[in-house]
This record gives sequence, structure tokens and C-alpha cells, in this order.
Amino acid sequence: MLVDDDDDDDDDEGGALGGAVVAREAAEAVGASFFMPHALTVAGLQHVVNNLCAEVHQGLNHWSAFHAELKALESLLRVQERRQRFVWTCLHGTQLEAQTFRFDKFQGSLYETRWHEVLGFLRHLKPLLPVLSRAWDSAKYIRGVNLEGFARPVQARAEQAQNEQQGLAAFDPEKITRALQSPLFHCYVSMALGLEQVPEALASAAEGCPCHRAMFKHVSDHIRQKILEKRFRPGITVCPMAGKLLPELVAGELESVFERICALQESELTLMPLHGLRPLTSDEWNLLVSDFRAGKSKMLLLLRMKTGYLQKVPWAFSGLAHTDENVAREMAMKILQQWEMDPRPQAHHRLTARLMGQENFIGPLRSFKDGASLDSLCLEFQQQVACWRLVPIVETTIEAKHARVSLAKRRHHLGPVRISLANRLPLLTRWVQRGHVDSVELVRLFSKSRSLKKIPGLLDIADHPDLDAAQFRKGPASMRVLLGKLIYRCNIRDMYHSYEVAGKANERSKRAAAKAQAKLIPSNSSALTYDRVVLCAMQQHMLQNHEASATTCYYSAPRQCMQLQSVEAVLEEPSTKRQRVDALPDDADSGLAPDVGMWVPDTQPVTFQILLKNPGDKKVIRPAVGVGGRLAKGAVVAVHKGICCQDACLSDSIVVAGSASASDVSGQFLLSNLAGTIEELQASMKAWKSQKLVWTLNAEDVGFELDEVDSLLQGMVAAGAFEGNTEGLGFSALPAQRPLLESLQRLGLVLCAGEQDLRWRLSEVGTRALSSCCRLSAPVNVFHVPDNLKIADATVYEVIMLLQANGWVWQAWVPVSKRTRRMALQGRTFDDYARGKQKIWYSGEVPSLPYLRVLWDAEKIFDLGLPAIPHGREDACYKALLRGEVDEELARGAILPPDVDAIPDRESDDDAVLRALEQLENDPEPDEDLPDIERELVEAFELLENGATSAEEEQPASPARPAGPEIGDLGDRRVDEVPPAEPVAVHRGPRDGVANPRPKRAAAPAGEGPQLEGGFFGIFRITAKKAGTVGGGAHGGYQATCLFHKKNDKTGCKRFLSCESSNESDRQMTLRRLMWWCTLAQQHSTQRNHLSVPLPTETCPPLAVLEAQCSLIERPEPASIKTDVEIAAAAARHAAAKARPKQSAARPASASAKAAREAVAKSKAKAKGKSKAKSQPKAKASASADADPGSDEAASDPPTSEEADSDSASSSSSSSGSSSSSSS
Repeated sequence: MLVDDDDDDDDDEGGALGGAVVAREAAEAVGASFFMPHALTVAGLQHVVNNLCAEVHQGLNHWSAFHAELKALESLLRVQERRQRFVWTCLHGTQLEAQTFRFDKFQGSLYETRWHEVLGFLRHLKPLLPVLSRAWDSAKYIRGVNLEGFARPVQARAEQAQNEQQGLAAFDPEKITRALQSPLFHCYVSMALGLEQVPEALASAAEGCPCHRAMFKHVSDHIRQKILEKRFRPGITVCPMAGKLLPELVAGELESVFERICALQESELTLMPLHGLRPLTSDEWNLLVSDFRAGKSKMLLLLRMKTGYLQKVPWAFSGLAHTDENVAREMAMKILQQWEMDPRPQAHHRLTARLMGQENFIGPLRSFKDGASLDSLCLEFQQQVACWRLVPIVETTIEAKHARVSLAKRRHHLGPVRISLANRLPLLTRWVQRGHVDSVELVRLFSKSRSLKKIPGLLDIADHPDLDAAQFRKGPASMRVLLGKLIYRCNIRDMYHSYEVAGKANERSKRAAAKAQAKLIPSNSSALTYDRVVLCAMQQHMLQNHEASATTCYYSAPRQCMQLQSVEAVLEEPSTKRQRVDALPDDADSGLAPDVGMWVPDTQPVTFQILLKNPGDKKVIRPAVGVGGRLAKGAVVAVHKGICCQDACLSDSIVVAGSASASDVSGQFLLSNLAGTIEELQASMKAWKSQKLVWTLNAEDVGFELDEVDSLLQGMVAAGAFEGNTEGLGFSALPAQRPLLESLQRLGLVLCAGEQDLRWRLSEVGTRALSSCCRLSAPVNVFHVPDNLKIADATVYEVIMLLQANGWVWQAWVPVSKRTRRMALQGRTFDDYARGKQKIWYSGEVPSLPYLRVLWDAEKIFDLGLPAIPHGREDACYKALLRGEVDEELARGAILPPDVDAIPDRESDDDAVLRALEQLENDPEPDEDLPDIERELVEAFELLENGATSAEEEQPASPARPAGPEIGDLGDRRVDEVPPAEPVAVHRGPRDGVANPRPKRAAAPAGEGPQLEGGFFGIFRITAKKAGTVGGGAHGGYQATCLFHKKNDKTGCKRFLSCESSNESDRQMTLRRLMWWCTLAQQHSTQRNHLSVPLPTETCPPLAVLEAQCSLIERPEPASIKTDVEIAAAAARHAAAKARPKQSAARPASASAKAAREAVAKSKAKAKGKSKAKSQPKAKASASADADPGSDEAASDPPTSEEADSDSASSSSSSSGSSSSSSS
């Protein structure tokens, strides 16, 4: 127990404990909706490294060509016959014959999607490259003879069979020759190995264990297995603690990995031995070094993004379990700092809120931070810390189970039983081998469970309603299927629950939690302007052109035009507390992350490279908003420091530093948006299309020009003139280069063999100081729109510029639900664009490219017969117009309903109606998942929209509401009391180019067909679906909502009928058939039967009959409606009760019940025989209706034969009965 002697500390502790209680209660409330509320998500480090290396490969310009050369060598080395042929033809009889043993076996493949395969292939290939490059002779290999002229037997068939079996590339000796004679290929192999061995070493080290890792650091795998078998028992070659190194990773090993990546220097590339090969050209050096820089920067960024969550709570709690108590104490201090930055429980992970809300955790944690020993703290705290020691960081065990399942899938079809057994049988086998399970007891249990009828009793699930006696004992096959469905679920206690209902509830909880955390992030929303739209389009234009570029590209822009945030600051600072770290002001706080102003002088622009586009799309584990940030939209760029004092926006050539930064991600920034003015960006932002490698030395100023130093170092690097390269001849300098060499010699950077020897070499100090710069030239304007631009290849920015030059004007798009009468009075009517009208285009922050292209080609589309181009449609509509398909749009315009008056500006108490309608903007029919309050809001607003004189006259009588607050109340007024909209007098706007408001269309005259009153047919709601919309079909249709049935608590009863054509007669018949379906609602007990009732056209009753029947139907009570799930459950319970054995005293009752059932069966058979003649024509009509292609019925389970017969009989009898009553 923690004892405090200071009174003030007691008060602070009491306040802290009070806040802890609140945090614990909030965490329990949040965690209650999770399946595993105390679980922690950890990304497997093997997958992290594998995906990271694959993404780095995609960012290297030369990787595709390099991988093709590796595939050519793979086709040689992985086929045994080809290796033997190479040994016979190219090695026998030469000085390299002693190296024959190296080609006896070769392990490795180039399967990039598998862990470490590429890296393993490069490791096996590198020691073979010197022998291959010196001995390979394609002519001898093709002829199949050695130096003495003897030929080996031809084995082409064996070679081809092995090649096809392993899925290798086609064997091409010429490609192998080009690869082995290329110095770039040899250097690229070493560069790729040096670049990827750092994260791969991290993943390999994470598979170790904290108890043996120091012992196994320098021993082979064979010795490691022997030690483990001796330590445990024979057959156990893996420590149980293997892979549980999360405390070590969190407490510092990740930082050491970052340091090793940053320590990779370009000078290491120059020391690679190239025996018998020509030196690299300047272009090859440029390609090699640029790929090395890009791979290093991207690897550093991705590793920080994918593992940054480990530095945040709750993962940081594992640092408390570190073996070094001083390191664990530092982690305790870090944990408390992260919690105190934002102590609100809702801003943290549920596990963090639960632990920090426990008095027996946060109190000992503070004491441990202040210097107390871990052994002296309470037992609960020590147990919690010990749990973090067991968190795995690699997924080897999980992937082993996945591999077993994948192998089993190849042999047979997998069901839940076989998937479970594929993982459990190997475990059971190991238990038997180790003596954990008694084989005699196992056999006894197997014999006891051989009877399928006894299994429900053994598992205590005999009372399950699905285990009906009649169904369960039909046969062994049905019994196995039913038991498999019941047993193989996550929890036997939850087998009565519906997965569908639980899944929906969990998704709702997940969305609610995400919205709750999003509300904690401060938002600085501003009004949408034309400049903002264009700047966003300009940024996307730059990113799209960069992605399409085949070479590395640098960009330069004024400092005031870039909104940059340090990547380090974005990831480290909490989203709830972080303010925008703007890299532009000069008076930035020194405590913030490194700033662009620290790299670039005030008078120079920013020169950068794009590392990653849209970092928010990467799959990473995101920490809670209270402890860290996340990289959102935009792009991650690397800022390069200028070497020479030149203005990048005015000069034609500049020199920048090759490496963006020397440590961590301090030189990487998130470009969220472009800033400044459009004209300034268009005039000053450049892209440098030409890059040239320039060598230099990170040393004192030698007093010579950069070009002279570069010329000297180019020759020394090409000659391999390094102090450690004893096989090289050195560099022979020209007389003009001697003063520079003597100056470098005084600084200790170069060495000379002697006064008479003119050969020079770089010393070890000079080799470490060797670095490269980049000379940029050939600048082009990033935002220049070419004159001969094809509209099909144009970006959004380019089309906007074309429209602007053609007289188009932009306006912000407002959804229909947010438009008010004031907008119409101001001239903002959002009319469709027609020929001769004012050119106005609408958009949000990101315009639609197909929409803009349609406006640009408006005249061509008008020539196809389309009278006007609509705004605010989906992209599929505009893509169809671009293809010349206007028939669908013409048909849609022909069936559009009359326009509704502009919505008047409402008072504050009507805002709820508008918000509810905004959510249903694209769905005219309220979803069945809507709460009752939202459904009533939508219905009330639709009555308002249809111009009703009063809501009470058109709205059907509401059912009695339960006691409590009125669900229809909105502020001080009821939804039922919302007054209808008054006609709007639209005035002509001023003559300043504003479009006139669209006149209201005349109402269509009442036809002879069926008419709906405010969208209702009695108490049934019927909605018209437009053609081409989601669920509308080719010609549109109607959907009705039934109030008498429900599938479950969330899904109601709806049916949609599509029109066979666009003719008015077909539309009236479709509507009349749907009205007929509504009148049959009371004749069916379940939603399933009601949905499947046939509606043949030939027997559809007249409209007068349907209206008369509908007038007799009253709205049902909500409490009286039973769902299909409840009806099925009740039937199952009833059947289960009947199947139970009766007591001896109840036998007379059972006999009487049996007699009653026989009497009922006889009466049903008699009634069925009487109505058999009448039901035959109805059955034929039902069959024709089922084959009707124009009826798109709602998706539901087909009825059984008995249900279909009973429904057909009941519908025919009711229809004939209603017809006779109406005629009489």
C-alpha cells in the first residue's frame, strides 16, 4: 500500500483517484460493446517488414529492370540440370574448377509476396556472382561442350520440366550475359542487401526470446536446437518465450533500428569490389545513388508509420516489464507524460482508460516513477506488469496454423469442423507425445462420443430449440450438419444469439466511438471558395504528374506557398492538442519539431521530393487521439538544403544536398495543402527534369570550386582509389589537379604513395566524409496547361483552367436538403445547363472530373439530343454522357416529378427536420434501420413538401403512443403541427450575370390511373423509384412498405415492382399490382409469406375494389406486430415442448390432444378438397407471374411448397370474396 505523509499530497492523490474512478467507469462503458474488451491489437512484425520492403521496391526507379535480371539468373540457378550444364561447359578445365561445389545446391526464390524470399535469394546469389561473372560463356553453354570439345548429353526435356514445375521465367542466356557484365547490376545487388538487411534483422531478432537471446547471438541454428532440447526435453527446439520481446522493442530497440538506417552512407556504395568490370558511368552512379536515397528515406518513413504506435499507450505499458529496472522507470515517466497531456478517458484507448482508472495501478506507477522498487509495490501492480511480458510481437505461431489450414484446403473442401481439426489435431498429438493427456482416458472419451444422439447431453446443449426431436433424428447426415452449426461457434453460451444482429450492433458502436473521438479533435473549418477548390486541384495535379513520371523529380516553390507540418510533430503530438506546425513563419518556437526555416534561408524557395502520396491510405494501427497523431491527406515530402546561394524560382540550375536529413524523419514534412495565390504558384513552382550526381566532401572549405572537387572525386571513385581497396591501382592525377590534392592532403582526406608515385587514394577519413549532391537543371512549369491538350488526358486542374478561359463561373454546390428560399431569391437555383444559358459549374472541395469533361463537351452532347446537362449527379451518369449514351438521361427527364418549391427559411426549432432530411438526401425512402423519431420527421417533411394544406388532413391516424415523452416533439412544437410551405414568389435577379430562378413546372393533370395521396395508399407508403437510380431498374418502379410484418427488429416488410417499359399504361398496372399486394397484408402471418405472394397481371382486381379494401384496413398496434424471428422461435419452442416425453399423469390429456389434432387435420383436408377447383386457375397465374421478368421482388427466402399452396388458396379466396362483395 502507498502511504503519504504530506497533507497536500493526500489532497492531490484524492483528486487523482477521483479522476481515476471516472476514467475506469468510462472505460467499462466503452469496452462493454467489444467482443474482447481487454484485448490489444499488435501488428505482426514479419508482415510489417515484408510489406515495408515490397513498398520500398515499388518506389525504386530501377527495381523493375533489376528484378527482371534476377529472374533470368533464377531460371539458371534453380534448375539442377542447368547448374550441372554450367559446371560442365564453363568451369571444368578452368582455374575456377575448384568452385564447382558452390553450384551443387541453390536455395532461394523470387516470390516477392512471401517473407524474406527476395532478400534470401540475394544472400545466396552474392557469393556466386564473382564466379558467374568470370566463368559464364553463353556460346559454350548453348553448344554444350567444354574446353576440350566434349559434349554433354542433351537434357533439354528435364530442364524444361523443372522450369515449368517451379514456375520460372523463360530461360534466356543473353539476359544472363547482360546482367553479369553490368557493373550496375553487381552494385545494385549489394545496395539492395545493405538497404533491406536492417529491417529484416529487426524481424529476425524479434523471433528470439528474452531468456536465451544473448546466449544464441553468435551460435548456429544446430547448436541452438541442441541447447534447447537439453534445456527442456527432446523435440522442443523453440523456447516458449520466443517472440515475446515487446518490452525491449518499446524501450529502445526500435530507435536503434532507426539509427542504423540513418547511418547507411552513400560512401558504402563506392567500396564495392567490381573485379574485371568497367567502372560505373555517371548516369549509372546517378541511378544507383538516387535509388539508394529514395529507398532509405521511404523505408525510414514507413517503418516510423507502421511501428510508431508502439511508442504510445497502451502499448507503452509493456516497457514496464523490461528486465532493466532503470529502463522500465523511464518508460513509467513517459507513460505518465502521455496520460497527462490529455487525461480525458474518451481520448484514450479503452485499455489505457481502464488501467489508469484503477487506484491500485496509477498510484504504484507514480511511486515506481519516483524511485520505488518494483518488488516493493502491491501485488496487483506486479501481476499487471508481468502480463505485458507475455505479449507476442511476431506472428509465427498464427501463421503456422494458417499454413496447416491452407494445406488442408488443397486436399478437400473445408468446413468449420475440418478447419478446427486442422489446428487442434497437431496440438492433441503433441500433448499425447509429451504425456499431458492420458491415452486411455482419451480413448474412453472417444468411445463415449461416438453416438451423435449423446453429444448434446455431453455438451449441455440439449435444450437448444434447433434440436427438435423429429428433425434431429432424421439421419446421421442431418445430425452432423446441425451439430456443426451449433458447436463450432465462438461461445456456446451465445449460440442462441443472432450473429447478424450482434454484427450490426457492433458496427454501430464502432461508428459511434469513431465519431466520439473525432469530436475531440479541434477543427478549423472555413467557407469553401473558388481559390480553395483550385489549390486542391493543383495539388492533385502535381501528385498525378509525379506518379506518372518514370524518373525521380524535384520541385521548387516559394516558402509562403507551402503548408508543411513536420512528420515527427504530427506523429508525436496528440491530435486533441496539436496545433498546426506551420513551417513558414520565422519566429517558430524552438521547442517544436525542426522547421523548414532551419534548413532554407528566408530568401530561398523550398526544394523538395515527394516520398509518399496520400499517407492516410496506408494500413497502420492508429493510436488514440489523446496520445498521438496520424498522417492524413496530402503527401509526405523530403526537403533538400540548397548548397549554392541561388534562387530556385529564377535560376536554370541549382545544387541541393543529396540526403534530406542525417537523422530520423526530421527532414520529412507533410504537405497538407498548397497556400498563397493561384497566380504566384502558376508562375513560380517548378519541376526539375534533369538531375546529375555531384560528389563532394563533408569537410572544411578547401578553397576550390564545387565543379573542380566533383571532377577530381569522380575519377577517384571510378578508379576505386580508396585506402582500404588494396587491389586497386589508385588514381593518377593530372598536373592541374595537384594543388587541390595537396590541399586535401593537408586536411587528411587523401593519401599519396610517395614523392615519386603519382597515385592518390582517399583516406579512411576522406571516405567517411565522401557524400553526393544533386545538380538540378531543365526546369519546367508545373502548372502550365499545354495548348494541344487532349481533354481525355487532362487532370481536374487543367479542365478547370480550360473552363475558366471559356467563360465558365464556379459556384459552391448545395444539396437539395440545404437549399432555402433565400438562395432562390438571390438567383442560386442550380438549374440544369442548357444551350445559351449562363455557364455556371458547381462542386465541393474536390470536383468530379467526368462532370467537368461533360461541361467542356456540352455542345457535342447537345447535338446528340440532350436538352440540358444536370448538375450534382453521380460519376456514372457523366461517364455515360461522355460515351454518347443519352437515352437513359432522356428517359429520366421524361419521368421526373414536378419541381418542389424552394424550402423556406425555418426557425431554429425546425432545424431537426432539415438535419434528418440531409441524412436521407440520396434515399427518398427511409431505411428500416431508422429510429421512429427520424422516420416521423421524414414523413412530416414529405407532407410539407407535397404542398398539403395541413399535416393532420393528409397524415393517417397515428397509433396510440406509450407513456413517456412524446417522440414527435421538436423543441416547443410538434412535427404534426409543421405548417405547409407557402408558394414562393420568385423575382428576377439583377442583370449582373446571375442566373434567373427556374419557373415551377405545371402539375400533371390527374389521369385515369391510380393516384396516391401524399405518397400513401391508405396506411401503406408507396414510393416511386426513378429509372437509372440505385434499385430503380431500367424503367423505374414502385416500392411499398407494409406495417403488419417484420423480418426482425431492424428489417421491415417492403416490396418493389419494376415497370416493364416506360409506357404510362405499364406504370399504372405496376402501381395497381403493388396496391393489390398491400391489401393482402392481413392475410399472411409472416413477412416471408407476404413477400412471396404472386401478383399476376391477369387477375389483378380493379382499382375501385382495391380502394374499397384499403379503406377497411386499420393501422396495427406496434406492440401486436411479431417478427419472423419471434414467430419461428415460438414455433420451435412449441415443437420442443411437444417432443418432450410426457409424464404418466398427463397421458389422458395427450390422448385427447392427439384426437383433437386428428379432427383438425380431417377438417383441413375437407376444406382443401372443396377449394381445389377454384385454386387451379390461380396456381397457373401464379406460375406465370413467377416467370415475369418485369417484377423485381425483394430478396427473401422462397416459401415451402405447403406455404405456397396455402398462400395461393387464401389469396384466391380473399380476392374472389372481395370482388363479389364490391360488385354486390
